Amino acid sequence: MMNLDLMWRVLAYLSNDTSHLIKDMLNRWTTNPKDIRFFRASSNFVFSFQMANQPYFLRFSSAREKDAVQIEQELNFIRFLDAGGLKVARPVPSLSGTLLEQVSSPLGVFHAVVFEGLTGEHYDLDELSEEQLVIWGAALGGLHKASSSYPANLRPSWQSQLAWICESLPQTEQRALHFAHTLRQDLSRLPVSSDNYGLIHYDFEPDNLIWQGNNVQILDFDDCMNSWFAADIISALSDLFDNSSTKITLDNSAFQLFLKGYQRVKALPSEDLDFLSLFLHFENLLKFTKILCSRENLDTEHCPEWAHQLDRKLENRLESYRKTFA
Repeated sequence: MMNLDLMWRVLAYLSNDTSHLIKDMLNRWTTNPKDIRFFRASSNFVFSFQMANQPYFLRFSSAREKDAVQIEQELNFIRFLDAGGLKVARPVPSLSGTLLEQVSSPLGVFHAVVFEGLTGEHYDLDELSEEQLVIWGAALGGLHKASSSYPANLRPSWQSQLAWICESLPQTEQRALHFAHTLRQDLSRLPVSSDNYGLIHYDFEPDNLIWQGNNVQILDFDDCMNSWFAADIISALSDLFDNSSTKITLDNSAFQLFLKGYQRVKALPSEDLDFLSLFLHFENLLKFTKILCSRENLDTEHCPEWAHQLDRKLENRLESYRKTFA
């Protein structure tokens, strides 16, 4: 989640843009972009467009929030997976031959990337058949199998994320801070090897999958990080358990089908399933801190009503997370 004040200011600027910022970005890839449409704003700004009669997506973010090196590392991982035969939304080189372009504007510098559009169907979790749950698990197993041989990289790790959490949390959030210190101790004791640890997707939910028949295509590696493969599994399936560690049950039928597919492709140390609650605690604390930061410095006097409404929604989510910090 990007900073909410930044979000509304950029969207307001784009709605009255006389400098044609979006077209300026797209012109780094094509001189004739067509059918340009706003898609969403969340962690990044995303626009869809057509190039040579094919669908593409422009993704950009403020240099104040996203580091260019981190984005390049993400793109390198996607290209590695693509070279290994996984179906992913591939980044597209610009006319200058680079995957990442920096574009200046009155609102600062933005990092821009273009991805190929993938065709197919989206399904919600409750729409997936038993066969699709198995295929979903196998797709994540395939990603982790490839990741096992991926070299050392500069993407965030669980350690760096916890350090950022502790630096970002205000002293008024004492329960969250104590929770973070406890998590660091607990996670530090866990076994680490190439069999159970590597660069993970960390947002492998149905929203980021596009289906072509029984084939899964993978989107949005923006959150990829170095952590345990089992952390990726519980992150993908957290909605099954209402994002609550107390509701995790290994005999859940959807969980078992997902795991069946995963283990067809990649073995998972059985002991790692014992740590799912710990991994979900970490994910919830990370989401809590990101939401907290997204609400900082919101200009409530001048921001539009939709920003006020989103701010109130985010505050309710924070309260829900606070109840889990015990």
